[in-house]
Amino acid sequence: MKEFSNKLLKVVNQIRIMGEELNDNCVVEEVLISLLEKFEVKISSLEESIDLSQISLAELVNAL
Repeated sequence: MKEFSNKLLKVVNQIRIMGEELNDNCVVEEVLISLLEKFEVKISSLEESIDLSQISLAELVNAL
């Protein structure tokens, strides 16, 4: 997960440097969609306990 998040942050930062508007909510949604099935229980638990539309990418990675 750590390697995945590091690569993802690198790509997101490169996109932002190029001038593209890319908010954390969009990135968090894409990460949640792209995770493997083994994370479904954890994602469901997070959805019930916190508002995922207000979570940052760093907070999501730490929670997973």
